[in-house]
Amino acid sequence: PPFFFFDPPSYIGLNCTSRPHPAPPKNLLNPPSLSRPFHSRLLSPAPMNRKFLNPFDTPEVPEKMEDLLEDAHKSTCFAFNRQGNLIAAGTTSGHLTVWDFETHSLAAPPALPAGGAAEITAVAFLHPRTGPLVMTVHGDGVVRVWDSGDVEGIRVVAAVRFPNGRLVQVAGHPRCAGVVACVVQGRPPVLVKLEKGDDVVEVSEEALEGGGGGSPSPVLAVVRSAYAKGEDAFLEGLAAGEGAFKKGGRDGYVVAFAPDGRHLLRTGPGGRIEVFRVELDMPQPKGKAPDAAARRAAVLRGELRPPRGAKVTPICALETEVRGVIKSLFFSRSGRLFCVGSTDRYLRTYSSGFLSTPSLDPAAFVESVPLSAITDKVNRLHWRCACFSWDGEYILAGMAGASTKLLVYRTADGGLEKTLEGPKEGAMAVAWHPRINSTVISLGERYGGIYVWVREATANWSAFAAHFEEIDENVEYSEREDDFDQIAPQ
Repeated sequence: PPFFFFDPPSYIGLNCTSRPHPAPPKNLLNPPSLSRPFHSRLLSPAPMNRKFLNPFDTPEVPEKMEDLLEDAHKSTCFAFNRQGNLIAAGTTSGHLTVWDFETHSLAAPPALPAGGAAEITAVAFLHPRTGPLVMTVHGDGVVRVWDSGDVEGIRVVAAVRFPNGRLVQVAGHPRCAGVVACVVQGRPPVLVKLEKGDDVVEVSEEALEGGGGGSPSPVLAVVRSAYAKGEDAFLEGLAAGEGAFKKGGRDGYVVAFAPDGRHLLRTGPGGRIEVFRVELDMPQPKGKAPDAAARRAAVLRGELRPPRGAKVTPICALETEVRGVIKSLFFSRSGRLFCVGSTDRYLRTYSSGFLSTPSLDPAAFVESVPLSAITDKVNRLHWRCACFSWDGEYILAGMAGASTKLLVYRTADGGLEKTLEGPKEGAMAVAWHPRINSTVISLGERYGGIYVWVREATANWSAFAAHFEEIDENVEYSEREDDFDQIAPQ
C-alpha cells in the first residue's frame, strides 16, 4: 500500500521531541526501517510549528509523578517489554506480577510456582519484540521462565537451579530467548540454555567448570578470559571475600549483551572490560524454512528455541578510567553507547564503535576515553540505579536515601538537565519507557510501589491565534451594541 507523510497539528507535538521528520523513502513498496518508532514520528511537531515551542524547554524529560502502581505484594524489581504496554514486577514473596501500563491495572493475577518460591531479585522479558516470556531470578539460585501470554494464566515453563544459591547476576540474550549469561560466585560467567519442561534442571559444579558433569548439561560455554593469570587471582580474591556476596554486594563479574546479541561484555579487575564474540549454533528447521508469519506465531506461542551449542571468543579488553569496582554495565537501546557504574561514584558513558572493527587482537588493550562522566558533586552519594532514555540522549539515575531523588543528565556533556523529587523513600530501580519519550518509572525502596513520572502537558492557546490573550481569572466584559452583529458582505 502507498505511504502518506503529513505534518500533524501543533497541539499534538507540544509534549514530544522536536526532531525533524525523516525523508520519505524512495522505494515506497519496500521502505527502509526508520530508527525512530512510528508513533514518535507521527507525534513530532511539524517544522512550521516549532517556533511556537519554548526553546528553553526539554519535552523529552518528565517533570512530575502521575500515578502509583501497588498491590498486596511488595515489588523488588521490574522491567518493561519492548512495546512498553506491559510491566513485569518481582516481589518479596516470589510472586510474578504483570501490569498493564495503558490502564495502570493488573493484566493478570499474581502467579506463584507450585511449592512456593524465594524472593525475586531480577526480572526481564526474554524476547526483544512481542514474546510473552518473562525471566525471573530468585534468591535461592533458581532461574525461572514464565509464559505470561497463556490463556489460563501466568505459568512456569522452564527452571534452572544453580548450586548453593550462589547466583549473582543473569543477563538474557537479546536475540535468542533460550540463552542467558549467568554469573556465579567464585566462577567465570557461563552461557546457559533454557528448555521447556516441568522439572527444575540442576547445574552441577563440574558443568560450571566446563566439564559437563557426566550428563546433558544446560551450560553451553564458559566465558573465560584471555588473561588467565589475572583471572585466577581475581577468582581467588572473590572466594576470600565470600561475605560480600551474602551482604548483597557484587564485587565480582558484571556481564551485559550488546543489543545485536553478537558481543558480550564482561568486567574484570582494575576497571577492565573484556569483550567476547558470541556465536550460537541454532538448529535448522526441517523441510521448508518458516516465513515471517510463522516465526512471529512461534514467538507469540512463547517458544524458547535453545541453541545446540555456543562459541565464545575473546576479542579485546578495554582499559577504562574506573578506579573502583564496576557495579553495573548496560547499553542504550540503539547499542551505540554503553554506561559503566562503579564504586567511585561515577557513571561513565562510552561509545561502542570499536565492536564494528573487523579484527582485534585478543591480547591487546584498547584505551577508551569516556564521552561523559556523571557524578553528584553536591551529595557525593553512590548511584543505586541508572538507565538510558529511549533515544540515548539522557541518563536517568537514582540514589539511595531518605527520599526519592531522580536526576536526568545529558549523555553528550554530562550536564544536569532536571531533578525529580518524590516521596520519602529511596529509589531501588528506574526504567525509561521504550516508546514514550517523556515517561519513566521508579521503584520505591520502603513500600515497593512503582511510581510513574510523566510530563505535564500545558496547552499554549496563543499558538493557534496571535490575537488570543490568556488570563488568570475571569474578566467582566461589557458587550457593545454591534459586537456580534452579522455584516453582509459588500
